[in-house]
Amino acid sequence: MRLYRPALSAAALAALVLTLGGCGSSDDSSNASAGADTSASSTPSSTPSSTPSEDGSDDSSDDSSADATRSTSPSASASATPAGPSRCGVDDVKVSLSGGDSAAGSTYYEVDVTSRADHPCRTGGFGGMSLVDASGKRLGAPAVRSEAAEATAITLQPGERTAATLQVGQADSYDAAKCQPVQAAALAVIVPNETHAQTVPIDATACRNAKVRLLTLTPYGYQP
Repeated sequence: MRLYRPALSAAALAALVLTLGGCGSSDDSSNASAGADTSASSTPSSTPSSTPSEDGSDDSSDDSSADATRSTSPSASASATPAGPSRCGVDDVKVSLSGGDSAAGSTYYEVDVTSRADHPCRTGGFGGMSLVDASGKRLGAPAVRSEAAEATAITLQPGERTAATLQVGQADSYDAAKCQPVQAAALAVIVPNETHAQTVPIDATACRNAKVRLLTLTPYGYQP
């Protein structure tokens, strides 16, 4: 049995050819435009991406130079304006010692730093402290920093003071052969941002052994 196929008129056949032709050109044009988009986007992206993979220093040097430009701009403008307070030098402050209360096998002192400058100055941090003999020679290990607090920046006005707490352990809690106990004559105090020490008298037994640590120091301005 033969299937019945309706005959198409010439006009219908012509319309069908035009329709198919239009669909084909639309697909081709969209494919061409997609291909143009892909080639256009792939060309610039492949070029810069290959440069860092071959030599990352070029990319990093560009970033660093940009950062340097940004970081140097404020400093250039800052140089034209008044700077902040200068650091408190050894001649700007006076160191004193108070306290001496004993508790739990240690003696606690308050190390005061008072500004005697005629201008504001900045300090803050731990500084350094050591027990010394009459000749100024260090006895035992220098003070270690307490982990109970972090250092903070401090600006001292003329006459203002800040303080740190010094914990001195008992030398007789160590074996005498290891400690090698000796009477200390003074406490040498180096304020933050300085390298020269001021000495204040202290009544404490030190250890000659530089490996024995008796001193623990909090940062200046720390309030427990």
